[in-house]
Amino acid sequence: MDNLRYIGLDVHRDTISAAVLNREGQLMMQSVVPTRAPAILDFLNGIRGTLHVTFEEGIHSAWLYDLLQRRVARVLVCDPRKNRLLKSGNKGDLIDARKLAELLRNDALSPVYHGELSSLEVQHRTRSYTMLTEDTTRIMSRVKAVFRGQAVPYHGKSIYRPDRRESYLAQLPTEGLRQRVELLYQELDAVHRLRLRAKREMLAECRKHPAMKWLQSVPFLGKVRTAVLIGRVQTPHRFRTKRQFWSRARVLPACRSRSKQFVMQGVMGHEKRNEEKRLALLKPPSKQPKTTTLQLRLEEEVRHNLDSYAQFIDANASYVVSEALKLLFRKDDEFKRWSAQHTNTHNPEQTQGEALIKTA
Repeated sequence: MDNLRYIGLDVHRDTISAAVLNREGQLMMQSVVPTRAPAILDFLNGIRGTLHVTFEEGIHSAWLYDLLQRRVARVLVCDPRKNRLLKSGNKGDLIDARKLAELLRNDALSPVYHGELSSLEVQHRTRSYTMLTEDTTRIMSRVKAVFRGQAVPYHGKSIYRPDRRESYLAQLPTEGLRQRVELLYQELDAVHRLRLRAKREMLAECRKHPAMKWLQSVPFLGKVRTAVLIGRVQTPHRFRTKRQFWSRARVLPACRSRSKQFVMQGVMGHEKRNEEKRLALLKPPSKQPKTTTLQLRLEEEVRHNLDSYAQFIDANASYVVSEALKLLFRKDDEFKRWSAQHTNTHNPEQTQGEALIKTA
C-alpha cells in the first residue's frame, strides 16, 4: 500500500497538467504533457506503483477514460460542479491538478459514470439515430412554417409526400420561397436516407446486447425503443434512485391510487401501494428559470431536510425553496384574499383612475 500514487490531471485542448502525490500527500512530481495518447502513456509508464488517476468531466473525458481504464488501477472522472476546493485559493493548471490529486487521496470526489464496453457501441449508434431524427423533425417544421406563413392549407403530412410537393410549391407566391422549400425537400430526403441507415445499424448492434430480448417482452417496447433505452441508460445500476433512472430514461410514472398497478409511458407494471406514495410533491426542474438572490437563515434540522429533499428529486436547494413557496402561495386561499385587498389598498391612483374611466 505504500506505493500508491494519486495523479490529478487538469485537461485542456493542447496540454494536460499533471500532479502526483504519494500516500502521505507529499508532492512527488508535476508535469505538463501534450493532449496526445502516446505522451500521456509515456508519462504514466514513468511512474512506479499503483496508479489512481482522476480528472474532471469534459469534452476529452470519454476519450481519456477509455485510454486509461485498462492501464491504471483506478480511473475516476469527477463532477466539476462539486469540486469546491478548486474554487478557493490561487488558480493555475498545476495547482488545480494538485488539488484534484489531494481530493482523490481523501476520497472527496463525486464520480461521473462512464459506460460499460458492452453497451458503448449501442450508445454511439443510438446517438447517431436520435441526432438524425431530431434533424428530420427540425427540417419538417421549417417546411411547415413556410406554408403556414403564406396561409397555404394542407392536411397532415401531405406536404412532405413526393407526389404532392409540386402542387404545394405552385401555391407559393414568389420564386424565392419555392426555391427555399425545394432545398428543404432535398435536405429532408437526404437526412431521411441517413436516418434509415442509422436505424438499421443501431438495431443490428443492439441485437448483440444481452438485455435486448427480455426488454422487448415488456409491452409497448419495440425494437427501436429498446435500442434507444439501452443506448441512453446503458445499465440501471448506475443510478442511486429510481427517480434518477426515470429522468435519464425519459419516462414519467403515472400511479393510480385505486389499484397496485402503474403505467409508465404505456408500460404496465405492479408496485406496492406504499411505493406509489413515494412520488415527490415537487417535480425536478425542466429548465432553468430566471432567479434572484436572497439570503435566509434556517434551523439546522430544516437545512438538513432541505438538502435531503433536493437530493431526493435530483435538484438543488434553491429550486426546492422556490417551488415550495410557489406551492404555498397557490394553496393558501386566505393569503390570496389578503393579497388582493392589500394590492387594492396600496394602489389608490390606479383604483381612482379605473373609477374615472367607468364614470366617463
